[in-house]
Amino acid sequence: MLSLLLLCLLQRGLAAGDVRTIDFDRDVRPILVARCFRCHGPGKAEAGLRLSDATSGLAELESGHRAVVPGYPDASELLRRIMAEPAERMPPDSSLSDEQIATLREWIAGGAEWPTHWAYRPLRHELPPAVTDSTLHEWTRTPVDQF
Repeated sequence: MLSLLLLCLLQRGLAAGDVRTIDFDRDVRPILVARCFRCHGPGKAEAGLRLSDATSGLAELESGHRAVVPGYPDASELLRRIMAEPAERMPPDSSLSDEQIATLREWIAGGAEWPTHWAYRPLRHELPPAVTDSTLHEWTRTPVDQF
């Protein structure tokens, strides 16, 4: 049983002692797009909240609260509303999973880094990784092959 648990952890990329790092684009943005953007996305801002950009997501809402307070999940209205009683819960038609809530909580607690969408970030030059394996080095012909 223990070996099965270790295998599952290794498949998820977690070894003993590792802490999962929340990545906005990989972990948070998909939750917001799938569950929140219908009412709080690029084309809509119900209750003054638009979760498609940091400026709106971190700003004070019409209610006087802030949806996301970096470093303070318990002060973030976003978390309060996704865990509220059904009459106040967001999204109104269904609940987020415990895993999705935990991801959002960890993200906010970790400072709520909210980078701009990758398509709007400046280009940066990435150096190809060094090839140390001699068998790989034989067929590596261009820098792209090194990736």
